[in-house]
Order: sequence, then C-alpha cells, then structure tokens
Amino acid sequence: MSEALDKLVGLEVYEVAFVCDYVQLRFQPRSPSEDATGLSIFWPFEIRSESNVTRSGNAGYRDALCGRIGRTIASVGNLLDWTDLRFDDNVTLRILLNDANSVGPEAAEYINGDIWIVW
Repeated sequence: MSEALDKLVGLEVYEVAFVCDYVQLRFQPRSPSEDATGLSIFWPFEIRSESNVTRSGNAGYRDALCGRIGRTIASVGNLLDWTDLRFDDNVTLRILLNDANSVGPEAAEYINGDIWIVW
C-alpha cells in the first residue's frame, strides 16, 4: 500500500468534497494523459499544524480541510495506527486507523487509474 500511496507525493489537491458521512480529496494529474487520483476518507482524521489539531466532525474541520486545496503532498507515511499525508506547508492530514475510530469496514479508499486500494 505504501508504494501506491507514494504516488501522491508531488500531487496538488484541487478539490475537496463532503459526501454524506465521508470526504473525498481529488488531486491534479501531473499530465493530461495521467488518470485522476482520488482519496476517500471514511474514518476520523485530523488536520495537524504546528499550533493546532482539528479533528473531523469538530468545529472548523471543513475549513481546515478546504485549506488543503492548492497544496501539494510532500510525503506520505503509513504506520499501524495512522496514515499521514504531509503537505508542502508542513500541515499533516492524519487518517486514524485504530479500532476505537472505526465507523465502518474501510478507513479509506485510494484510486489512481487501475490502482484501487482500500484499507
């Protein structure tokens, strides 16, 4: 999974969508011939900056997530309890992966062309 998520590095968020009880991030393709890349997040997440942590569902999380539009993924980290997407401004989107945060069978879904990963 980590190898596929590494393909997010260098991509810019161009759209954030709020769909019922989950969110979607869409990334600008590197070239016109490249497939669109999308990430749907179903489980709770946090938007972490040096001075603040905003958790999904709490006041201000939509603004914090929309603040990612126009930002580029600088790195991706995947550990047992979370997946981190660090942006070019050092803000991190952390998808929480422990059972206490479970709200369904999948935490997130990554789609890029014929690559489809659910975790």
